[in-house]
Amino acid sequence: MTGGVEKVYSEALFELAKENNATEETEKELSAIVKIFGDEPDLYKVLSAPTISEGDKLGTVEKIFGGRVSDTTLDFICLLTKKGRINRLEGIASAYRKLWCEEAGILEVKVVSAVPLSDAQRKALSDKLSQKYGKKIIMTEKTDPDILGGVIVSFGDTMLDGSVRTKLKNLHGGMKNVIA
Repeated sequence: MTGGVEKVYSEALFELAKENNATEETEKELSAIVKIFGDEPDLYKVLSAPTISEGDKLGTVEKIFGGRVSDTTLDFICLLTKKGRINRLEGIASAYRKLWCEEAGILEVKVVSAVPLSDAQRKALSDKLSQKYGKKIIMTEKTDPDILGGVIVSFGDTMLDGSVRTKLKNLHGGMKNVIA
């Protein structure tokens, strides 16, 4: 969950990117940078260390990201480093992605199925969700044989549970009530 700091920084960056017609580019760059930090967790430590000068920290940021990302994104990473907020990067990037998806009319959904979906099933589900919510659908899929069959779709605060496991659980609960 993102807090106030993440919200403020993500909104400011989003507005700046919007002015430059670069909201999608900025989203992609932030995602790539978060991945780099995830692959190299010591980078957070270096850029947050009080024993390392601000100049050295900014030099490190420039060396790693200079020429690889837009000036806006590079300046933003430098700002986070200067302000001691670089450890909030993942939350800021997540909040930014939500803003970008909202602006672009995209709904990100997580789909859990007992077995991998076929291309036809994936397309049918995506089309149905797109029609229902009026947005482009981006799906992240996961398999979980414990659900036995069906799918569980979740996004935001919504969960659509069409799993066999849940249906059996509900049936069992209903039978208990009838017998009791």
